Amino acid sequence: MPTAWIYMLHFDTKLSHAQHYTGCTERLRERLTAHSIGAGSRLTRELMRVGIEWRLGSLHSTSHKAMRRIERHLKDQKNAARFCTICSSEPEAIADTTAYPIALLPFSTRSDMLRLTHQGKENKIEVRLTGPDEPVSTMRFIVSLMKKDKDALGFIPAGGDGGLNVTHDKGLIAIVSNNGQDVGYVAFTLTHDKQTLNIHQCCVADDARLLGHGQALVQFLTEKFPTQMFTAKVRSDLAANYFWQALGFVQIREATHKTSVSKIVHYVLPKLLS
Repeated sequence: MPTAWIYMLHFDTKLSHAQHYTGCTERLRERLTAHSIGAGSRLTRELMRVGIEWRLGSLHSTSHKAMRRIERHLKDQKNAARFCTICSSEPEAIADTTAYPIALLPFSTRSDMLRLTHQGKENKIEVRLTGPDEPVSTMRFIVSLMKKDKDALGFIPAGGDGGLNVTHDKGLIAIVSNNGQDVGYVAFTLTHDKQTLNIHQCCVADDARLLGHGQALVQFLTEKFPTQMFTAKVRSDLAANYFWQALGFVQIREATHKTSVSKIVHYVLPKLLS
């Protein structure tokens, strides 16, 4: 299985009572860089706003399947200092992980140095519609990302390989890339009368989130289909609700899904509401 990381940031100065942040990712350098520029989480955005720097205080490898469970378990314990190599000369082990020596990483693990390196690069975000001529690697990327985040997507239908292939060939999947690397996608369908665009999945790789990629995908669609009504559905218990609300979508109703019995929130883009 691919390696994933459980990491802990140690703040140079406490923020209120907090001095650590615990996270998980599959692409460590990109995720730490996002934190360094105030784009990785609400807490690290606040650190940057008040001028508090951080260092990588703990690093462990695990599997993608286990990383979110372990991250949640560590956050719920609310005692990060005992796992931090800066706070403790003998930090405790973390179950189902392997400790990784921070000194072996081939890049700086301080927020100020990561930020300086990032500022020297230009992020070029591009969005495109897929089609029959798209390379095979694109579909592999989509399927891989969909399967990894299947439980968190929340959109109905969840979709499968067959349906995605048809959607892909019809140009009903938009891909967002950063400096030429694909980092996310949105899958959608149009109603028979072409009046409504239904967004079924909008997914961005974990290390590329909170950097404007999801917003770029939706904005691209609104420009490509300027006269259509936009809708989206998401489970009521998922963080994806905040994403749609932040983009200006509004809830019109909540219903129970027949198969999963989950509560599903129905959204539409308000500028198109009658």
